[in-house]
Amino acid sequence: MSPTRKERRPARGPLLAILGILAIGQRAFLTLWRQPVLLVSTMVFPVVYLLILGNAMNRPLRDVPLAVVDEAGNAYSAECRRGVLALETGRSLVHAEFVGDRDQALNGLRRGRYRGVWVLPFGLAPSGPAPSFIGDNTDRFSFDTVEQALREIWAE
Repeated sequence: MSPTRKERRPARGPLLAILGILAIGQRAFLTLWRQPVLLVSTMVFPVVYLLILGNAMNRPLRDVPLAVVDEAGNAYSAECRRGVLALETGRSLVHAEFVGDRDQALNGLRRGRYRGVWVLPFGLAPSGPAPSFIGDNTDRFSFDTVEQALREIWAE
């Protein structure tokens, strides 16, 4: 070696980490550049997913089909029914259908006709049995929203 030439030290520490990251990035970029389909899917699919899922998440919850079974037939159940009608006409949160038979309502829930069943049981009173909500919890957001609204009706 000539005395004028300076020897380079091997990379260590943070410089080695940066060089490794750059090498991995360069390899990934070359792989994408050689396969245009992969390049398009990598760039376009996240935008498409953002548009589809973002639009789905920002829509207001409306017209959730709800069956109301009034077994009590007293003043408390009449107030609960009025509250459900207020949810239907005011917020348009639910589309209520008043069903006379609990088995018929649960059968409709199983078949997908309703997303929830609100049962106002015999002897409904603040000190007695409370209403029960049975819902389709595959869509947890709508289940929780409707359950909370019905719980507020009962609390009032």
